[in-house]
Amino acid sequence: MYTSTLKRAKQTASIIVDKNTNIDKNDKNFIELALLRERDFGVLEGISMTEHTALAAKEGLSWLEYTPEAAETLDDVKHRAEFFLDRICGFALNSKNETSKALVVTHGFVIAHLIQLIYEQTNCKGVPIDVIKNGWSIAEDRTKMLCIMQNTSITRFEIEVDETTLKIDSAKCVLFNIFVSVPHLH
Repeated sequence: MYTSTLKRAKQTASIIVDKNTNIDKNDKNFIELALLRERDFGVLEGISMTEHTALAAKEGLSWLEYTPEAAETLDDVKHRAEFFLDRICGFALNSKNETSKALVVTHGFVIAHLIQLIYEQTNCKGVPIDVIKNGWSIAEDRTKMLCIMQNTSITRFEIEVDETTLKIDSAKCVLFNIFVSVPHLH
């Protein structure tokens, strides 16, 4: 299991470990990675979405298109997600098991980018086409993609990795955005 280093993701990972009877409980049940952190909003970190949207509007941009001072761009987050996906593919091939499993606990922007990357690499089945059709190409579709990534949602992929390229060879989305509310996030 891999989790963001942010508190709410680590809490979710801990709850998953506690509720799963198939996991031996110890301090090493999940690996914390900064790669999985939510987008850094720079000087706007910690302000409300209403304030963020208002500041973006003053610049003539949507909240999603607006990159505040010292903030990550959407491309920055995409590059982190891509690097993580490459690492997971390498780990999967190096696993002693015939079938590797990885559970990832992260945040909306990272999840959206991971799903987009998997879809772009494989044109996989199971992701709702109206959500993914234009991906990140236009603001309305980026907003739609991010809006459906709810806290504590579950999306599951079955992925085959090419042993030569260490890239995803094929993928199938078998669960998409099943919502499970968890009180610790409220």
